[in-house]
Amino acid sequence: MPQQQSARERAEAFCRRFGLRVPILQAPMAGASPIGLAAAVGNAGGMGALGALTTAPNGIAAWAEQFRGQSNGSFQVNLWVPDPEPVRDAEHEMRVRDFLGQWGPPVPPEVGDAKPLDFAMQCDALLAAAPLIALHDTLRAGRLHSGMTALLLQCGSGPAWAAACVRWGGGGLVEW
Repeated sequence: MPQQQSARERAEAFCRRFGLRVPILQAPMAGASPIGLAAAVGNAGGMGALGALTTAPNGIAAWAEQFRGQSNGSFQVNLWVPDPEPVRDAEHEMRVRDFLGQWGPPVPPEVGDAKPLDFAMQCDALLAAAPLIALHDTLRAGRLHSGMTALLLQCGSGPAWAAACVRWGGGGLVEW
């Protein structure tokens, strides 16, 4: 039976695999991924991050270019595969808006009409940016952008943990 690695050994292996000096990854939170913070994490030996859910494709490209202008470190990008269009229930939406309006400004009915950004174009921008790691939420077979060839690997203790290699010059694609 193989000997289990210690936490330090696993961290050191992770750092070697991704060329990091320290096992620190910035959380890729949508709307909270400033270039300066990501560059500081990369320059300190960790991995910077962009949470790109609300970032237009040209914004992904600009972010990656600015990051590379401020850091020679690595970065990760996190996207979310969009869910199918929901079935709308106007009466239920009105009750939710009324409920939320009790604690803040009124919620106008048109907020339910918001559409996500073009996912295929975001994926193209992600591939062009070539991050070391791309994080992908709700990765599902058949829902990947056609430009991504993924090999799913089981890791961890449950089916929700999977890792996928993407062969575009980056390091990999990870599902959380």
